[in-house]
Amino acid sequence: MRMTANKGSSCFWFRCINSSSDIDLHFKPRFTDEEEAKILSIINQENTDQLLKFDMTRGRVKNLEMWRIKNGPFHSLSEILEVEGLGEKVLERLCNSIILNKTNDNNLKTAQGNRKQLVTPPFDTTTLTRLQSAVGIHACATGVSWAKLNKDTNEVDDWNFQDFSFLPKKMLSTETYDIAVEILKRLPDADVYVMEATPTISPQNPQATKALPAYNQHMELTSMLLALINSSGKHGCIGKLEGGGLKNGEYDISRNKVYFLRAYLSARLFKTLVGNERVSSGAIISKLLDGHDDLPCTAITTKGLIKSEFMSQSSVHKDLLGHALMLIVSFMNLCVYKNAASLHVINSRGRKN
Repeated sequence: MRMTANKGSSCFWFRCINSSSDIDLHFKPRFTDEEEAKILSIINQENTDQLLKFDMTRGRVKNLEMWRIKNGPFHSLSEILEVEGLGEKVLERLCNSIILNKTNDNNLKTAQGNRKQLVTPPFDTTTLTRLQSAVGIHACATGVSWAKLNKDTNEVDDWNFQDFSFLPKKMLSTETYDIAVEILKRLPDADVYVMEATPTISPQNPQATKALPAYNQHMELTSMLLALINSSGKHGCIGKLEGGGLKNGEYDISRNKVYFLRAYLSARLFKTLVGNERVSSGAIISKLLDGHDDLPCTAITTKGLIKSEFMSQSSVHKDLLGHALMLIVSFMNLCVYKNAASLHVINSRGRKN
């Protein structure tokens, strides 16, 4: 066995190499116990966006997170040297960056930009601060479903749907408007409403051409719901609170209450997407309702009546309701709670470290 030492400005690094080529790395930092505890706490608890504030590239942050997921939290700074790409100099820069609270502005801007891409339009600080409840609205050929989630209790307060089985395949705009009004009447009051962005289709694609009428009708219904919700005096508590200067009974319709989550985001989070096709949400919904802790989201709670009413529905309606619940759970965990497990699933999918 031979031992080499590398003396840095603030740390000593020791590398012990034995005959079998196994490497045991030891980091002997000149940090106080409190400083080392602070470094380990941040590295073990912060998510990707938060770690990117410090002096480290995105690729190294992902390597660090993958090691942490596989092996558990780091118990010493020496263990961090086992992460691919985190050599002596890199770890020293990271530690100093954390202790001195020296942030990397370029990484921070990139992280904030990636977060804004999850939802359109981006949230402002006031909306996030005052948000207490949100409703996810899912629209498809079989109907429209919605689910309301309370932020403080993470409880499902309202969960229902409007069936489309009785509707003709082609409708006039006035008929679509009447449907949108009926849905609006049934929607619960909430601070914000969330729908899923509709993927664009190319008219040049022969298969897409067949789906164009249904696509246009879907877009028409979505647009009408957007306009009706934003102009409704009943829906959207945040808008009411900020409507200063208005006379009694008036409402500022310029304030947006409807947001669009990026297409397929909830399906990606809960792994109900095969290619571009969604599979049944039944297994995921069962886990959500039963409070399983192996899902990448905060556990929800439901009232007994809501759960029993869901269980009494047909398989088609259960799937319809399930997509609304996955949508609002995804929105709250990704955009409001900033759940580290949820963000990890979305940020790591399809990327190479």
